[in-house]
Amino acid sequence: MGILEDLRWIGIPPNNLFIISGIIDFSRPSDHWYKEFQKNKSLIRSSKYINNLKQLILQGTKIILDCTMEGSLIKDDIREYIGILTKHRVDFNSIFLAFNNSYLSSNNITSYSGYNIKCVYFPHFFISTLFEFEKHIKPISSDTPSYDFLCLNRRMRIGKYLLLKELKERDLLEKTLYTYVKTLVESDVDGSVSKNQLEGDKEYGEHISEDDENFLYWLNTDWYSDTKVDIVNETYYLEDDQCHLTEKIFKPMMLEKPFVVNGTKGYLKELKRLGFKTFSDVIDESYDDASNEIRYKLVVDAAIELAGKYNTNKVKQICKYNKKLFFNISHKKDIVKKLFISQLKTDGLLQPKQI
Repeated sequence: MGILEDLRWIGIPPNNLFIISGIIDFSRPSDHWYKEFQKNKSLIRSSKYINNLKQLILQGTKIILDCTMEGSLIKDDIREYIGILTKHRVDFNSIFLAFNNSYLSSNNITSYSGYNIKCVYFPHFFISTLFEFEKHIKPISSDTPSYDFLCLNRRMRIGKYLLLKELKERDLLEKTLYTYVKTLVESDVDGSVSKNQLEGDKEYGEHISEDDENFLYWLNTDWYSDTKVDIVNETYYLEDDQCHLTEKIFKPMMLEKPFVVNGTKGYLKELKRLGFKTFSDVIDESYDDASNEIRYKLVVDAAIELAGKYNTNKVKQICKYNKKLFFNISHKKDIVKKLFISQLKTDGLLQPKQI
């Protein structure tokens, strides 16, 4: 999963690009891909490999460090790899650090953890969700859902928990199909909302929260069929400099389900920048501009409002539009050219030294 596979799938040849994956170490000794990952980890850090990068740069090749499974938060693995490149005196003017943070392309961020390196946005999940999930899609089977809301959470974070707790305090959890598999930071939760896995889950147990290889790109269409509105509980909430659009938002689009989003401020604006429509003509979406202290509460308000209108023609038309656009490969290609390829410029020299 990464840029190279995404580009090939939408038909953009990676000409003049050399893409390095496996910088962030997600593997564990129990994973079946552990040995392969560790072998690649050693390879990309070797002097021979980095000297080859220098030759590619001299030939006019741009080097892309693929970290697009994540937003651009500081991670030790990335910082360590940039440090290795710095010690080898690699020309950073031709190196780009790619993340799935859509704020990068609009803010023109050119540093990472004190290193002067250009950071760019590549919309990974906007592409990969389609070719990874499409095989799991079944037609929506019910016009009369039993539940108002769907809210899926493998890994519990503070923003997600605030929303689930708000649903419980309003006596709405009984109207919600929700999952809560594992807490990442125990101090983020108070225990008032119970963990839960739904009937029809692929497997049961906390191990599914750790294994993206088998459990990230999977969905149960029946859960969407039996709910009116998907409350998308995104990965990031408090991180104001991040907009990490993941598979979570694109699943309801594929299934023509209306949605609200509990994510970072300005999330809906970034979704619209990809060409999609939200439901501002139907409900109050002012939650997108609200502060962290109240945004999750307003998301619940919006979800309640949308559940009362989920079956109207206007809502259905928005859902149909989003699905059609999401399945449009030409549109994906245009977005990648506009938001990624156009960023790969080398205006001004960058020095491979810490600042």
